Amino acid sequence: MIGIAQVLLFVIAMGGRPEKPGATARTCIFAYFSYDQATVEYIAEHFELVVAHDNKRKWNPVFRDPGKVKWRRARPLLLVYKDCLTLIGPGNPWGMSGDSTAGGGASVGGYWHFDSLFRGLGYRADTQFLMASDGSRYKDGDHRIQAGSPAQWPYRWVMDFGKEYWTRFYACSSKVQCLRNYATSRYDDTFFDGVFIDNILHFNWLYGIYPQRYRDPDDPARGDRALRDAVHTFLRKTVSEYHNPLTPAGKGRAIMAVGNTNMAWMVEGLWEKYLDLLDGGMEETYFADTALAVQEWVDVIEEIEYCEAMGKICLVHKALQSTAASERYPFSVTWFDTAQMMYGFTSYLMAADSMSYFSFGGDYQHIFWAPVLDIVLGAPAGNRELTSDSLFFRYFEEGLVYCNPTRTSRFITVPDEKYYVISASGDSVARNSLLLAPHHGVIFKRRK
Repeated sequence: MIGIAQVLLFVIAMGGRPEKPGATARTCIFAYFSYDQATVEYIAEHFELVVAHDNKRKWNPVFRDPGKVKWRRARPLLLVYKDCLTLIGPGNPWGMSGDSTAGGGASVGGYWHFDSLFRGLGYRADTQFLMASDGSRYKDGDHRIQAGSPAQWPYRWVMDFGKEYWTRFYACSSKVQCLRNYATSRYDDTFFDGVFIDNILHFNWLYGIYPQRYRDPDDPARGDRALRDAVHTFLRKTVSEYHNPLTPAGKGRAIMAVGNTNMAWMVEGLWEKYLDLLDGGMEETYFADTALAVQEWVDVIEEIEYCEAMGKICLVHKALQSTAASERYPFSVTWFDTAQMMYGFTSYLMAADSMSYFSFGGDYQHIFWAPVLDIVLGAPAGNRELTSDSLFFRYFEEGLVYCNPTRTSRFITVPDEKYYVISASGDSVARNSLLLAPHHGVIFKRRK
């Protein structure tokens, strides 16, 4: 395992991947920090979709200049990251506006902007915050609620999806930040293609938040439904602003809205309900829990299939264990769980076509890559199929992919001997049978 990871590290650090324009997978990355131009060029060559913090465009103009970079397949889709759950607060170490990547890059604006706007409208800004479950209110400017652990989102406050003016502020502010071209000091649609709307909540217990407004001790499910109704209204109004037909042509008339609708599979019909509004969705903890039952695995796969059928973007992220050294950042990943990466990747291939994007990693601070992501299998030859012993498989023009979401090992024998088994490192071994462990996947590539 360590030997493979060292090979992967070399490929990542040197940026020397051979071009394979016919690669079957589409890949995405969450670029949360400022990088030098060489790193940006590496990202453009390896990923088809980039979710980036705003950071005043200091590091990513290369994405819009075809003379500076060789793109992996075509110009990458570029989405600006904007958290819809929290707002940067005063007293943060990055300044009142929170312009840095670590602070305001995630937020739609600083509290000073939010507060002054609301006072001008005759409203109190602190009425837009999500109240704690104990009914406590905020006094003397201390309006902060920590989401999750205190160290997770320092200096950021949790907002209320159900508040009309928070919805308007988020929609308009994120649209402006999507369209703002700092190179020309003008607004246009030549930079970001849209907004990545992070932290869309479905449950009152998520992130350890138990808001008073939506929580129902007598019927928790009813409280969750009330929260989801508020979120749906928030998204509907936000997307309406992104797609506002009154916006002048060339000024962002149709900004894409891709939301982190993580764990929507847990509520029947929720993914479809959100995606009827959004231009795309994401499963951030995609198969992070290998204890998922087979039907739960199918539920997630069906989300990808729905997006493909509806022409919507689908992002899936496989979280896994990894270790990283401190040098050569962000190319300092020294090991990651290749078996679990392959399980996530082969699961993705069960449904992916032209609208789905795959990513994996142990964190969002480093760049994770594996040579198998460049594999050329050709177009899908059909939909996923099921064997008699609950193995899923899918044929491609130049290969065959198996995935085992069960808790029992399964023996596989492919129809003939004209296949190689492809590892995460891109190595190939001629064989036509193997024992596939639980929650594992394998790729067979047809021999020429």
